[in-house]
Amino acid sequence: PAYESFTTRQDLQGKITSLDTSVLRASMKPGWEDLVRRCIQKFHLQSDGEISFAKKHQQEVLKNGHALSPLYRFSLADGTIVSAHTKSKLVRSPGTNEPQLYMSLHILQRENLGGMAADIPSGQDSGKSMTPTSMSGSFPSPDASVTSNSHHSTGASTTPKIEKLLG
Repeated sequence: PAYESFTTRQDLQGKITSLDTSVLRASMKPGWEDLVRRCIQKFHLQSDGEISFAKKHQQEVLKNGHALSPLYRFSLADGTIVSAHTKSKLVRSPGTNEPQLYMSLHILQRENLGGMAADIPSGQDSGKSMTPTSMSGSFPSPDASVTSNSHHSTGASTTPKIEKLLG
């Protein structure tokens, strides 16, 4: 599938109380742990006094009962760029109708930066890439080729900048 996802549950203060990665694990794509970790880091990252996506999102969920985050991006260890957004819904107690927690679906898409190396060697299937010139979506089985090391150089110029933000 072109999109990957995982879910989290948060208490009303926004603290993650559970994480469900079963759909990602079942896809058997390499690097899903890195994908989840970096997504959560990016979503909760505060930069230069700005409120984090997670905090804005939490406030919107508590106010409206649901929320959809703006698109945010991050980079994986192999340099692959990922676009993500998060949809959440408030869960109320059936008896009292009091808010109890909220559930979030984190929807992710690995992007291809115009070269085949970013997706193919590490086994990603980017589906319909955001880059029209990309050819990676046309290969029948990207998971078959996992031996090349050339993907380490792809996106290397942006990786340190992004890792500095995440670190």
